[in-house]
Amino acid sequence: MTTQNVSLVIMKAEELAALTSKMQQLEWRAAGYDRMKVVCDQQKGRIAELENRVASADETSRQYWTIIQNERAEVRQLKHELEQALSIDSTREVVNLRIAADTLEERVELQEQQLEAADKRIKELKAVLVLKGLPDGSLDNVLQLARAA
Repeated sequence: MTTQNVSLVIMKAEELAALTSKMQQLEWRAAGYDRMKVVCDQQKGRIAELENRVASADETSRQYWTIIQNERAEVRQLKHELEQALSIDSTREVVNLRIAADTLEERVELQEQQLEAADKRIKELKAVLVLKGLPDGSLDNVLQLARAA
């Protein structure tokens, strides 16, 4: 082999090594892309799950609100009956109606607390949805701000 041929073989070997290195980089990037695609799909599934939970929490809030309204109407009815009982001066009925009215008021207050807790949970879930939609860098910034506060 001549010196020129040896030089040519060495140059081709170097080009082959460079191409092999570039190919490995591209394969690594493609694998990274595939990993990111899997993570993205997982995040989309998590977002869908959170949206379902928010919708469920909204429905629960509506149900509590209906129950509260119905029980308030019942409390008003009992108070009206109480006023009627007072006008007839029937002591036993008055005591029973007062107890029933107090019990219903306590239930209404408890359900109002539950409604407030459900509303708070809805707000938290909506905030989580917003945070899940942020890019990683922005999410880290928000978390750092929250920890600092």
